[in-house]
Amino acid sequence: MVRSVLAPGRHAATSPPTPPCGIIGRMASSNSDKQKAPEGPLIGVLIVDNDASHAQAVAESLQRVGYDCTVATSGPQGAKLIERESFDLVITDLVMNDVDGLQLLALAKEKLPDAEVILVTGHGT
Repeated sequence: MVRSVLAPGRHAATSPPTPPCGIIGRMASSNSDKQKAPEGPLIGVLIVDNDASHAQAVAESLQRVGYDCTVATSGPQGAKLIERESFDLVITDLVMNDVDGLQLLALAKEKLPDAEVILVTGHGT
């Protein structure tokens, strides 16, 4: 189950059922093609994106291969979660209102020094 934290006034999008596959983006054609879930304890991933459907799609893809995902649909909500919880990986949109990805990167490195941070963007650079 993907945990979602929605920004005020936002509504969760209904997602299509998850196909029974082990590969992100395509059906597995053989057992050798299937990706295995990470060994040991679940890896905690925070996904922060003001595009709720994109954040949910990323979370569902990662969850299918065994990651424990939490979704925040705004920068301020992502910042609160970084302050309150522990994550191994933070995936955040670069361009967001109020608190952007670079601010979340700095906060994550301060509060979660062992966590990796990935910045993504749909904007041209």
